[in-house]
Amino acid sequence: MTQPQGSVSRAVQPCRILVVAPYAGLANSVRRVANEYQNIQLSCITGNLNYGLRAARMFNMQNFDIVLSRGGTAGLLRQELNIPVLDIPIGSFDILKAIKLAQEIKGKKAIVGFPAITNTAATINEILQLNLDIYTLSEADDISEVVQLLVKKHYQTVLCDVVSGSAARAAGLDAVLITSGANSIRQAFNSALTLADYLRQANHDNRLLQETLYREDNTTLAFSPKGSILFVSHMSKLPQGLVDYLRIQIPYVKNGSVQNLRKAMNGILYHVSCAVLYENGTPGADIIPEPTINDLNFDNALIDNTVSFKRDDKDIAAIVFYIHAGHTTSKRRRSGITYYTSHEAQRCFEGSLYNLSGNYDRIQSAIENANEVRQPLLITGEYGTGRTAVALETYATSPFSSRPFTEVDCGMLTESSQDFLLNSSHSPLFAQNETIHIKNFDSSSNQFLHNLFSTIAQAGTYQNMRVIFSCNPLGHTVQRYISYIKDKFLCMEVELIPLREIHEQIPTIANLYLSQLNSELTGEVLRIDHKAMDLLSAYAWPGNYIQFGRIIRQLYLSANDHVIDQASVRSALALERPTFLNRTSTVNTYGSLYRDDQAPSNKEGNSLSIPFGSLAQMGYDAACLAIRYSNGNQTEAAKKLGISRTTLWRILKKHGGKTS
Repeated sequence: MTQPQGSVSRAVQPCRILVVAPYAGLANSVRRVANEYQNIQLSCITGNLNYGLRAARMFNMQNFDIVLSRGGTAGLLRQELNIPVLDIPIGSFDILKAIKLAQEIKGKKAIVGFPAITNTAATINEILQLNLDIYTLSEADDISEVVQLLVKKHYQTVLCDVVSGSAARAAGLDAVLITSGANSIRQAFNSALTLADYLRQANHDNRLLQETLYREDNTTLAFSPKGSILFVSHMSKLPQGLVDYLRIQIPYVKNGSVQNLRKAMNGILYHVSCAVLYENGTPGADIIPEPTINDLNFDNALIDNTVSFKRDDKDIAAIVFYIHAGHTTSKRRRSGITYYTSHEAQRCFEGSLYNLSGNYDRIQSAIENANEVRQPLLITGEYGTGRTAVALETYATSPFSSRPFTEVDCGMLTESSQDFLLNSSHSPLFAQNETIHIKNFDSSSNQFLHNLFSTIAQAGTYQNMRVIFSCNPLGHTVQRYISYIKDKFLCMEVELIPLREIHEQIPTIANLYLSQLNSELTGEVLRIDHKAMDLLSAYAWPGNYIQFGRIIRQLYLSANDHVIDQASVRSALALERPTFLNRTSTVNTYGSLYRDDQAPSNKEGNSLSIPFGSLAQMGYDAACLAIRYSNGNQTEAAKKLGISRTTLWRILKKHGGKTS
């Protein structure tokens, strides 16, 4: 393997580099560029700001010569680590790429970032006379103040890095992310190679906890306040996933909000007691009794016995987890039942396309009012309109967010899990002061729904805990149940709008999602051309955000020359099958390709609906009707269909050259 042009020749000993990438897309690009170098030994982790700092603390810094990171994350690492931290720069092309993408988004725009971004942006702005406003950050704490200023000045879009992008989205602004390209990464590697021989230093040894209590066959795991492992009694008994999960819980144990938790993993239910050990033996070092083993069913963590009081980190010697491994029941008995913590729910919502669309603002006030009075909630909407995302955000912003969230997917329940839900004393229906989301109940049998709603009523579930229902409201049977639960449980209903009814927002949503994909993946798609965007806006999107996100991601991965063109969009939409016939039995003239208002109409203004058939037959039927509505003019008919006259002639020729 040859050395990249312009790189520095090094000694045989490799340069040991730790990369803390603020986002996954940068991590992927770093790994790819590192393959060009023979003399780099790379470790790469993903984490932004404090998350990146905590991730870096897991490593022994004596094993590295240089740390590479970006922006605010690099600044935090410099304050904490005793080895050099270099920035992965932002190049001129990286900024130009973001500016080009932002041109497709309407509204007032500004560039926000640390000097590494804004200095280069200012030069580009001046040379190209773009008239973009630029705001420079001195430290991470400035982000909130700058974002609020942009809101007051009525900006709509911010060009920024990942850190500022999160704050901008939280304030209701659109964010186009500025990401580092391959040349910028090479520049960082070359700088690291130049400095490595002179700046290798050692990190302080981790202080080991001298005495740790053993409990029979239980495992004791001790962490330092910063997250490194001090002691473990039986590491071979612990799956790595459990260790990682407990490390995440350290801040919650330190502030006293978690004392006991449960985690199901690899068919085993782990019961964990948590304790804080202090240097001077102050209160908090006492061991918390282990919970008893119960026949519980948990896919994710259940955190209980929460209290709230502050601890002083400077006196903490260790955070200790006492782990007892019990056996959980079969997967079949807990099929369709999932558990979340509040930070897991928040992360799922923030990563959803529904959140990216900004349409949560329309219902946010109603959700907040319902949260204040603990009122049961009914979320209705078609498939893919974001019902689950809204339920998760409702929980994460409610007064019950410190307690577990249980999601019951009625469409995924087996007979065994239905029996557990209705009859087990450990069913989430019988919990206290928690949140339960019963979704897709329109997919269940009448008998099960009768038993479910009777149990909720008789057990007082809707009074003892927060209950959220969600379903697709189409159909006579489900309407009867909707009326029942609204009257019986005094539910407040929130209706989610299908994507076809807000088609004017599709260009903005598509470009924001492209920006997100550019930060997550290794590609560089700059834009969707106008004709392609027109096709996307005209499409009916029966699968709403789920289908839209899948198609845009597919187009992103197959894009040529950094552009998504009309032909690619037409091909992708043509492959969409009538998967949603349970919502409607007929489609418009063009199958499922267009909204009703985009289909050609006759002189009376009516569009004809036809049943689904084979793809060839549907194409032929559409061609015949287009010719009919064009009064026999095949050239005009071809324009309405979005195809050439030659293609139209070939479709007719396969059926004898005649129109029906």
